[in-house]
Amino acid sequence: MVSKQIVELVKALQARGYENKLSWTETDKANAYQTTIGTATLRIREEETQFEQRAPDYYLEILRDDLVLESVSDSELASYLRDSFQTMAEIYTNARAKARGIDEIVGDVLKHLGISESASKTIDDDLDEEEIPF
Repeated sequence: MVSKQIVELVKALQARGYENKLSWTETDKANAYQTTIGTATLRIREEETQFEQRAPDYYLEILRDDLVLESVSDSELASYLRDSFQTMAEIYTNARAKARGIDEIVGDVLKHLGISESASKTIDDDLDEEEIPF
């Protein structure tokens, strides 16, 4: 059973990722990134499955002093959070991009191409809600 607080934490991490308010770093583990908030460290990791045709699994771990206190996967969240796989994948993707400095790198490339960051838009900025086909 997944607690309501864990579900709220996952939602908050997704939202803060889009707001660019979390500082993620790489870890010594492959495909894992972490951030420290308060007294806890949160780690998001991607784990390939044994089946070729299956998407990876995502795990959010709460650590203190390098000890995993709690762990939840996208499949465990499925009963509590609609689109749990997509949510966890987005948290992972945002964490990886932040840890690797992708925003700064892309900003530098855009600057060298003569495109200001304020002039660049995301795909979502180009779509009005009325235009979304679902």
